[in-house]
Amino acid sequence: MDNQNIPTLGKITPYPFQWEIIQAIKQHIRDEWAACKAGEKTQADPAIVEAYVSAGKTILLGAIARHCQDVGARCMVLARQGELVEQNADECWNMGAKNSIFSASLGVKSTHFPIIVGTEKTVANALHTQLKDYAPHVLLIDETHMVHWRDVIKGEQRARGENVEGGDTSFAQIINGLRRRYPRMAIIGVTGTP
Repeated sequence: MDNQNIPTLGKITPYPFQWEIIQAIKQHIRDEWAACKAGEKTQADPAIVEAYVSAGKTILLGAIARHCQDVGARCMVLARQGELVEQNADECWNMGAKNSIFSASLGVKSTHFPIIVGTEKTVANALHTQLKDYAPHVLLIDETHMVHWRDVIKGEQRARGENVEGGDTSFAQIINGLRRRYPRMAIIGVTGTP
């Protein structure tokens, strides 16, 4: 890929391999939304980006958040720790994506901008209060290997009235709660730990 064709986003110009990943993520989102709109499926399928340590996962997240801002879409970036939330929020700003931080550990719970970068527990605890009317078009999950996917499925089953144990983790509550608000929500996870 020619470096001259890669745009600078805010203060950051992604590396060619990062730009390829960013383009693939954007295409996945477009394809999933198109399939939902056409009635081929009721909800978007998630995708996981496996990127090695130091590959610039925060740049990937920031670029997708910036894209969401550019097209008028709401976006939430989730991480488990406040330190990661702070890094992701800073990178979003570096890439020109205005965002709010929603993290008790950082002492900030803002919903001012349509892009929210938050910690898992703080977001889960506010789903039915401060975030009750928030429905992102795109959910980005940093360190997605921390999501217990079986628990997310059990949460879906419980919501349908099935008698199953589980579905109680914060990630399950967030994913299933937000999906009920906007079934076409694209879920993209990034991890360096497959």
